[in-house]
Amino acid sequence: MGATGRLIERQIKRSDLDRQLLERCQRDEKAGRTSRPVITISREMGSGGKTIGRMVANELGFAFYDKEIINEIAEAADSSPAHIGHIESGERGALEGMMLNLLDRRHVTDTVYLRSLIKTLRKLAEQGRVVIIGRGGACVLRQAFKVRIIAPFDVRVQRMGDLEKVGPKEAEQNVLSYDHQQKRFLRCYFGCAADDQLLYDLVINTQAMALEHAAELIITGARQVWGDEVACLGS
Repeated sequence: MGATGRLIERQIKRSDLDRQLLERCQRDEKAGRTSRPVITISREMGSGGKTIGRMVANELGFAFYDKEIINEIAEAADSSPAHIGHIESGERGALEGMMLNLLDRRHVTDTVYLRSLIKTLRKLAEQGRVVIIGRGGACVLRQAFKVRIIAPFDVRVQRMGDLEKVGPKEAEQNVLSYDHQQKRFLRCYFGCAADDQLLYDLVINTQAMALEHAAELIITGARQVWGDEVACLGS
């Protein structure tokens, strides 16, 4: 066989491998998704993730859960939204937790909180047609369409300073505090790392991207995954 023949043979083999890989990825996508549309959005402070999530929910006609999920968790834990919010703030120490166990019947332990959170996330996923912001959604709902919204640290600091009308030092401290709290929350409750790119199906950097365009990327991805079911919901 001459050089031309070998080249043609290699191209045929490569084309066959590409076809097999394409078919395999299509099967993996179908097997790896919930039957009902669920989108989880993890975001860095100042990246615009919450706003993007609300845009996606509005466009697709999905329910939107951010702070709203606290009420659901409180009901599952037989507690109050104020208590759940206090746990999520990360401000409670071990000694305070023990005192609250003794003094307040509405207080819940970390174990009860985690069990109630997971139960709530799974219940919302079963209902479908939801966009869930944060709270370890990507760690729990592995078959959801999982999105991470990011931006460079200095960009996020500048944005938060402008939005909150505070100086650079205070804005920087706020962003650092949020980043630390998010990493601690995911590590302690789920053993996940927020910046683990393998957790997500789509990672979007909003440094030079309009939030509307980021929302369009997510909507396009969801429609690719769930097809006509998502398309008709947004019509």
